[in-house]
Amino acid sequence: MRGFTLIEALVSLAIVAVLAAVAAPAFRTMTERMAVSSVVDEMVASVNLTRNAAIGNNGNVVIRKLTEAETGLTGLCTTTQNWSCGWRVFWDQNTNGVQDGDANNIANPERTLYNFNITNNVVVMRSVNGANMTANRWGQLAGINAVGYTLSPRGTGVGSPATTTICVNSGGRTRVLQGAVAC
Repeated sequence: MRGFTLIEALVSLAIVAVLAAVAAPAFRTMTERMAVSSVVDEMVASVNLTRNAAIGNNGNVVIRKLTEAETGLTGLCTTTQNWSCGWRVFWDQNTNGVQDGDANNIANPERTLYNFNITNNVVVMRSVNGANMTANRWGQLAGINAVGYTLSPRGTGVGSPATTTICVNSGGRTRVLQGAVAC
């Protein structure tokens, strides 16, 4: 006489189904926030690395968006506003904004300091066109007054509660704001 009846098992199964249906949207939002947050952290760290390396090496350090050819991804980062493929930080000794020579060769004066490929379905859009930012010897980012990067989950877009904006001023300081806002 021990055990469950069929009705008790069905009622338990219905309760579990209702709880799962309630928890699923919150779980999706949580995973989207985690994905966006990790890319936000990488972007802020990359800007700080660019500034610090420029200060320590008398300038000419660039953070540049990766291209589809460099990542093998197609249709993700076709414009200079779309940084969804990732970015690279490197020394730019001849100040042309492009990494020359073998990026992995330590003897190359334009070697890579950091490379970040986005792999977790996060869209990164720059507020104005631009494939790079160059830091001078004082750590200031040349050619920008303030630029924003809006990061959102792929598929849900900027309407997602996970959407975050990074504002970078000409001094190279970053500010992280929730939502898709203007800098």
